[in-house]
Amino acid sequence: MEIFFQVVAAILAATTAFFWWTGESDKAFAAFVLASAAFFLGYRFRLKKRIAARARKSTLNE
Repeated sequence: MEIFFQVVAAILAATTAFFWWTGESDKAFAAFVLASAAFFLGYRFRLKKRIAARARKSTLNE
C-alpha cells in the first residue's frame, strides 16, 4: 500500500503542476490537497509497518 500511495501522490503532484501551469488554480489546489493526502497516507502505512516490526522485536526479546 505504501508504494501505491507514493505513486498516486506523484501522479497527483504532476497533475497539480499541469493545472498550475495552465492557470487553473482551483483544480491545482484540489489536486494538491489530494496529493498531500496520498503522501501522508503512504507515510502512515510506512510508520505503521515500522511500529509493528518494533513491537514484534520487543516481544521476542522478552
